[in-house]
Amino acid sequence: MNFLAANIRKPNTRRAYTRVAGDFFHWCQGHDVRDLVAVAPIHVAGWIEQLGGTLSAPTVKLRLAAIRNLFD
Repeated sequence: MNFLAANIRKPNTRRAYTRVAGDFFHWCQGHDVRDLVAVAPIHVAGWIEQLGGTLSAPTVKLRLAAIRNLFD
């Protein structure tokens, strides 16, 4: 996840975003999305929808921000 290190200067944010990216990729593997280029907006939406059932709105927003940063 070196691309996060280049774009995010604050160490705590970098660690949080790295952890979120790992969680998202793990979720993708569980949904048969095994290649980064195969990730589509529907996958992000599905993941966010699932998170919304168990996490607070600010936590979901943080995770969505991390994924947006990942794909920018």
